[in-house]
Amino acid sequence: MNAAIQNQYELKAEILLLENMVQLQSEELKKRFGSPKAIMGLLFSTAGSQNYLQLASRILLPLALNNTLFMNTGFLVRALAGLVPQNVVKHITEDSVKGLWHKITSMIGRHGKEQPE
Repeated sequence: MNAAIQNQYELKAEILLLENMVQLQSEELKKRFGSPKAIMGLLFSTAGSQNYLQLASRILLPLALNNTLFMNTGFLVRALAGLVPQNVVKHITEDSVKGLWHKITSMIGRHGKEQPE
């Protein structure tokens, strides 16, 4: 590959070598990314110490904000809307979400019990 190709036989040999390399690399990629589980494992392994909730919030929160609250705004506002959740996500933990969910369900439960009276 580094040496200059002198004739058509060397060119054909180089083409065959490159085709073989492409085939080997594609098989290796299929093994690595063959299933959705493998892709998600790779995605979450690169997340480091973040938990799944923080990773999902880091991706989904800016999308949700840009598609709802900041729908007809300009580029700068959307860029800021993408930066703010990254700082907010640091404070979101599974315990805080569970606590919030518990508060909401307890308020709904109390509200539902008061209506039949």
